[in-house]
Amino acid sequence: MDALALWEAGVKNVAATCGTALTAEHVRIIRGLCATAVLVFDSDTAGKTAAERSLPLFLNQGVAARVLVLPDGHDPDTFVRESGADAFSALAEKSRDLFSYLADMAVARHGTSPEGRARVAAEMTAHLAGLDDPVMRSAQVKELASRLNVDEEAVLSRLREAAGARAGNRMPPIDPLQGQEAGPMARMERRVLGVMRQSPAARRQVAEWGLAAHFRDPDHRALAEKMIQALDPAGQGEGPDVLSLAETEQQRRILARLAWEECPPDERGCEALVRQFAAQVRKERTRRLTEKIREAESRGDTSAIQELYGEIQNIRRLWG
Repeated sequence: MDALALWEAGVKNVAATCGTALTAEHVRIIRGLCATAVLVFDSDTAGKTAAERSLPLFLNQGVAARVLVLPDGHDPDTFVRESGADAFSALAEKSRDLFSYLADMAVARHGTSPEGRARVAAEMTAHLAGLDDPVMRSAQVKELASRLNVDEEAVLSRLREAAGARAGNRMPPIDPLQGQEAGPMARMERRVLGVMRQSPAARRQVAEWGLAAHFRDPDHRALAEKMIQALDPAGQGEGPDVLSLAETEQQRRILARLAWEECPPDERGCEALVRQFAAQVRKERTRRLTEKIREAESRGDTSAIQELYGEIQNIRRLWG
């Protein structure tokens, strides 16, 4: 419907996948038609996760990709009906380079403290590890090092870790501070996915508190969102078999490992685990917001300070 709505409004050079995720074959077809693709994603977390998954596909095919993120609450159909084709084309003109967009999202999640930059580097090099073109890979490493204000060798070190993980058919590093897949936050995320797998109530709890967006690992986030989406409209049934929700081999491996995760024996224990995860997220979010408050105080930006304190209060109300 989105592609048809754009076509009817006069935006003719559009295409959409039919109920499937974007694949390398799709990008190969696009490469034969244009040199630059503008990707249109919803502004929700699922749209952002889709952007993350698409990066290596476009980089490997040598297709320049830009990102158009629609305003909150809109998809292409609703936006073009409300604002028209000219407004849509104006947004397309302002679209951003895909790699830069994802890097900015990672910085927004993790901050610019030394620990935050380590997390950003690990997250972005995990994307670059699947890039075949050495020239393109080198260019992106230089850009990332410049953006994070770190030595290029530091980024290359993270990239070698991620590439080694892929070559060994292991899950890439998830906790960038630990440099290994078994970091404490990674284990917590897997445990939460485990209780979501066995408990629809846990899925509802994660959904109501908006916790899916705060999984650090992109595949963990994607799986949490899919488990929530798989609930029936009333939020009661378990939905389809969880293993069928995986879109990639990486996600299938993660789901298969959940069977080995130790999960609470009852719903009360599942709820307690989700609350524990929420407390960790709250602590990390509050720490990052406090850093931003200090930065705003140094600038004398009272408006930003009030807004940031408001965010902290909202976090405490929601996850207190």
